[in-house]
Amino acid sequence: SHSESLLFVTEVCYCQNFLQLPYVLEWDGTEARWKETDYFSTFKKTSNDIVHFAATSPGESAMSFGIGSVFTKAFCNIDPKKELSLEAILEQLQGNINEVLSKEPQLEPQNPKIYSSRIINDPHFFAGQGFFLPTSPTGTDYDSSR
Repeated sequence: SHSESLLFVTEVCYCQNFLQLPYVLEWDGTEARWKETDYFSTFKKTSNDIVHFAATSPGESAMSFGIGSVFTKAFCNIDPKKELSLEAILEQLQGNINEVLSKEPQLEPQNPKIYSSRIINDPHFFAGQGFFLPTSPTGTDYDSSR
């Protein structure tokens, strides 16, 4: 039986690991790396995958302009139908954020984090989590309203 996945997206300043998840995926400047969090030994395993996309690292402000918040726009530019691992998603998020913030050199950096209930190495994160149905055999996307 398929367990439901829980996906949290938070656009807040000074974001902590408030779900107390045991793993964090961080961008180290050249690649995404999984690390155990302070909650690794106390986290109660669950059959559900829990993933938290945090706009900031603890101690960082979430940047926002007239066009909206930088992280939310970067997150919305990720196509869930594209085959992207969590590592590739984090790399794209960080790249999009860096590109926007580079135009305003006086701003502090913003480094999103992905917290998770387990290390997820699925090459197609969104499909692996069941967040959308594949294209139907007739070539049209599935419409849940029918």
